[in-house]
Amino acid sequence: MRILYISNKSIYPKIDGGCVAMHNFLNCLIETKVTIKHFSLSTHKHPFSKDNYPEEITKKTSPEGLYIDTRVKLKSAFLNLFSKRSYNVKRFYSKEVEKTLIEHLQGNNYDKIIVETIFLAPYLKIFRKYSKAKVIVRSHNIEFKIWEKLSANENKTLKKWYLSKLAKNLKREEIHFLSKVDNILTLSIDDEKELKKLGIKTKIDSIPVAITTHQSNKNYHNSNFYHIGAMNWKPNIEAVEILTKSIFPAITNKIEDAKLILAGSFMEKMEDENGITYKGFVEDINEFISEQGILLAPILSGSGVRIKILESMACGTPVITTTLGAEGISAKSGKVLYIAKNQKEFVNFAIELASSFEKRKEIGNNARQFILEKHNKTSIIKELSGILEK
Repeated sequence: MRILYISNKSIYPKIDGGCVAMHNFLNCLIETKVTIKHFSLSTHKHPFSKDNYPEEITKKTSPEGLYIDTRVKLKSAFLNLFSKRSYNVKRFYSKEVEKTLIEHLQGNNYDKIIVETIFLAPYLKIFRKYSKAKVIVRSHNIEFKIWEKLSANENKTLKKWYLSKLAKNLKREEIHFLSKVDNILTLSIDDEKELKKLGIKTKIDSIPVAITTHQSNKNYHNSNFYHIGAMNWKPNIEAVEILTKSIFPAITNKIEDAKLILAGSFMEKMEDENGITYKGFVEDINEFISEQGILLAPILSGSGVRIKILESMACGTPVITTTLGAEGISAKSGKVLYIAKNQKEFVNFAIELASSFEKRKEIGNNARQFILEKHNKTSIIKELSGILEK
């Protein structure tokens, strides 16, 4: 079986959760024993370089990238106000990319075309015109819901209206695109249910993110707090803001020597202050997570599964998040992680975990076991193979 696998950004280096999710999927795809050609859009935030790809991935996928300028431009953003098309999606269209993809399709007889996210929707027409391959889209989340929540959380009237319009246009385009492809792969049952509620009749399969569990060496004597996430994504920016301005100060009122470590790509370098360390980008995420104590993830907007939460759980880390942050994680609060309904509860959970070695160990061990059972790579590869063979 020959597969053309297309990502909307370069996967390597893995600087955010989306990159990690695509890396894990590509590894699973390779182990299904299919022949893969990987094509990536190269953007200013995620530039493509073959040198960044692991040697094993390069050998098996022949990665190729082409630059596209996806930056927001004031004039085109303004003109789009008078259109029903999604500006979020439109930014990912390029005639050069289209031409290159046509050449690939004309020169190869692909059985399946797998695309990452709805941002590759503008190329569906050429997939249909130049190939008989089935088109599968991997939906990381329900994109328009991110913008709906950003609009709901915005206080400035004009910006709130603009975000709302972006959400409406994106919703229209997302439903249209997902209704025209042959198969949708969601990362969680929750997203599968939501897409069906939207009236989408396309076949949907839920394939969890495969998470690697390394040998556990978690130090549960460490009771510090941390947050990790790329700071070019609005939900992470919101989470860090509420952590530094509200949640952590409330924690330090009860625990004077509490520490908070903030890490992630695109983070502005700042001096440590008031018990907060701004670490910035970390090379080895698993090593960083293993060294930390308790993950605080007060997610207020966004959609889909939070990869960093799953990775932290895989390391045996006790996690505190919100109902939104726990989307796609089929677990009750208090067993494998804590799910806070409000800020007061969030702070109380943080104090409870920081004050109890036994509780940190219990939740952390349960979290690790949950990942071993629900995000097992072997079973995910088997399930993916079955889907591709249909």
